[in-house]
Amino acid sequence: MSNEASFDISSTVDLQEVDNAVQQVTKEIQQRFDFKGSASRVTRDEQGILLYADDAYKLKAVVELLESKLVRRKVSLRALTYNTPEPAAKGPFGSGSPCNRGSLPRRPKRSPRSSEGSE
Repeated sequence: MSNEASFDISSTVDLQEVDNAVQQVTKEIQQRFDFKGSASRVTRDEQGILLYADDAYKLKAVVELLESKLVRRKVSLRALTYNTPEPAAKGPFGSGSPCNRGSLPRRPKRSPRSSEGSE
């Protein structure tokens, strides 16, 4: 049994690509008409990515923007885990998402559905 080989897949997140995606989202928030006059912003620190928005609708839009930029830069979305949105001190909503640097969590594979009734 000791001769068996073990193979573990570990993926790391390229933090430079995450920084670039956060900068792109920040620029797009400043330019988009639906974010004019809002306190929406995205920041990244050692703990992860922090998202701020005026309301739940704008927070969802910021999340979608961030995810689209990360996908374009080939950063796996499985590296993100979202916290529950909380009202911030001045009123806007805030949500955090730590970037996992080590192994990505494995999701259970879906079993194929049987096509018994399709014949």
